[in-house]
Amino acid sequence: MPGQRPRLQTQAAEARCLMRQDGTRRDSLFYSGLVDEWPAVRDRLLTRIAAKSTA
Repeated sequence: MPGQRPRLQTQAAEARCLMRQDGTRRDSLFYSGLVDEWPAVRDRLLTRIAAKSTA
């Protein structure tokens, strides 16, 4: 999926992809990470958001 590049930058793992009733993938994904990883993931996300808001 096109929006997965940010996931690679945050190192979150894809936990689930929602499916439509006909079995095709939806554009909704859930990601998971360990509690110990969250502070670093949060910091990277906040940095990305700040960079986008100043651009």
